[in-house]
Amino acid sequence: MQYNNNLRQINYLLRNFRKNMILGNKAILNLQNDFYLKGHNIDGAPLLCNEKYFSYPIFDNKFFLWKIICLNNIEDGINLDYLFKTLFKFTFPLIENINLFYKHEFKTFINILVNENLIKIESNVIHLLKDPIWFKDYLDRENIQNKKDL
Repeated sequence: MQYNNNLRQINYLLRNFRKNMILGNKAILNLQNDFYLKGHNIDGAPLLCNEKYFSYPIFDNKFFLWKIICLNNIEDGINLDYLFKTLFKFTFPLIENINLFYKHEFKTFINILVNENLIKIESNVIHLLKDPIWFKDYLDRENIQNKKDL
């Protein structure tokens, strides 16, 4: 299945994160707290999260959220295996070898980050070359997207 969230869908998801925070959704609030601790805002995700490529349909929109969480957790010197283990907590009881799917998605996204010259990997350790650009919130992100599309 092609992972092809269009910008309207992505902006809808980001506005939903904001709405859930305002409504007091504990899961989203706890997640946002992790983002605040690193100086980021969940609905100000880097445009890099919009990247299109082929993905498994089981991940649906969770994969977009996962990419944002991945970027929030990447730091210089973090072990690749450790990052992988901290990220994949979604469960699919009817799928026996879910880790095969997780590993494929993780490797694909890490390769995108390497190709974008954001990170390099040496001896299974991530070295941050430059930080992706985070936005204040989804409105700031939407304004930049609209300017890029012109």
